[in-house]
Amino acid sequence: MRSRRVMLELTRSEANDELTTVMQGYEEDDAAFWDERYHERKKRLADPDDVFFAARDRKKEIKEQIKGLQSGLARQHPKRRHAKKRS
Repeated sequence: MRSRRVMLELTRSEANDELTTVMQGYEEDDAAFWDERYHERKKRLADPDDVFFAARDRKKEIKEQIKGLQSGLARQHPKRRHAKKRS
C-alpha cells in the first residue's frame, strides 16, 4: 500500500509540474499581450507636449550622470600638489 501511495504522489507531482509549466507559458504570453495594449493606450492618451518634458528630464538625468562620472574620475586621479621651488 505504501509503495502505491508513493507512486500516486509522484505521478500527481509530475502532473502538477507539467501543468504549471504550460500555465506559465500561457500567463507570460497573456501578460505580454496586455502589456502591449496598455502601452498602446497610454501612448494614445499622452499629451504630445509630454515628449518635450521627457526630453528635458532626460537631459537633467544625463547631466547628473556626467557629474557623477567626473567626480569618480577626479577621485581616481587626484591633482598633484607641486612642491614650492626654493630660490
